Amino acid sequence: VSGATATESASAQLQLAQAFASGTLRGEEFNAVNEAAPRLMKALADGMGLPVGALKKMAEEGKITSGIMATVLPDALEKLRVEAAQVQTIGGAFTVLKNNMMEMVGVQANASGAVAALTGALGLLASNLAGVAWAMSTMIAIKATNWLVGLATDAYAAAASKRALAAATLQTAVTTTEAAAVAAAAKLAEAQANVQATASSAALTTARVTELRAAVLAAQGAAALAITTNGLIPAQARAAAAAEAHAVALAAQAVAAGGATTASIANTAAITAQAGAAT
Repeated sequence: VSGATATESASAQLQLAQAFASGTLRGEEFNAVNEAAPRLMKALADGMGLPVGALKKMAEEGKITSGIMATVLPDALEKLRVEAAQVQTIGGAFTVLKNNMMEMVGVQANASGAVAALTGALGLLASNLAGVAWAMSTMIAIKATNWLVGLATDAYAAAASKRALAAATLQTAVTTTEAAAVAAAAKLAEAQANVQATASSAALTTARVTELRAAVLAAQGAAALAITTNGLIPAQARAAAAAEAHAVALAAQAVAAGGATTASIANTAAITAQAGAAT
């Protein structure tokens, strides 16, 4: 009923038997039965009250068990037998029709002299076979030449298109990497400026701490305590913060320098690739 050949049917039966032995219909066994016996899969789906499309997912999850198949498939057997008998009846009717048509054509051809005409035409063809062969070889040569010309034209057009696409891609790469290099250089310059600014701030705050320490040493008693409380302690805190900011700026400068180097290398590589492609 599925329209399978004897070999396909045998393969499906073998895979189905193996599925019964293993306890589930899945994997290669499911694929083989599904391809060779789609009517069997429809019977299985109908018996389970599901669409045929749902069987694949059930097979992947191992839910088509031998117990289910042993329950569902025998119930569908009688209907399949009826369908098989109908297919055999239709096939026999077509065989009879084919035989009758061939017999009718043969009788009509003899009656109308078509067979004699065909025989004469074959004789004429045999007598002029050399000329026919020359004409056919000439036609084949012309067609082959036209085909080769078309093939070469198409190949050239494809190559030109690919070359234009490659050139555009390389130009985009050069433009992109150049912009990235410019941006990275700007970040590096900004980071260097931050390093200089934080270095100046750290130097100023350190100098102020040194100045206040000297004042403490020169003063005595309450004056020394006041200088320490109101000036030296806050100055030391600002100096520590400035030193930390300078360290952060140095780290950012190192990162920016690495990014600028990488961007510059990428831009150089893109330019080199573009020059090589142009060559």
